[in-house]
Amino acid sequence: MASIDQQPAGRPDGGLSLIPVAWLVIVMGLSAYGLISSWRLIGDFSLPDSVFFLVYGGLTGGVITILWGLYLLGLAFNR
Repeated sequence: MASIDQQPAGRPDGGLSLIPVAWLVIVMGLSAYGLISSWRLIGDFSLPDSVFFLVYGGLTGGVITILWGLYLLGLAFNR
């Protein structure tokens, strides 16, 4: 019986492996855009409490998204 030479599984080809990375970069960019556009509302204490908490909740979510994305990109590129 003839042996079949099999190559070890390497990196996926075809460029489809870059889709999750591109998606993560786009999401991080949108989060950064949200942070920049909401930056001027940080010191505005004349807003109602519900809007104030909504703005700060969005800013917190954006910061967490960016930090988590940087962590995931670090894991992806250090494999």
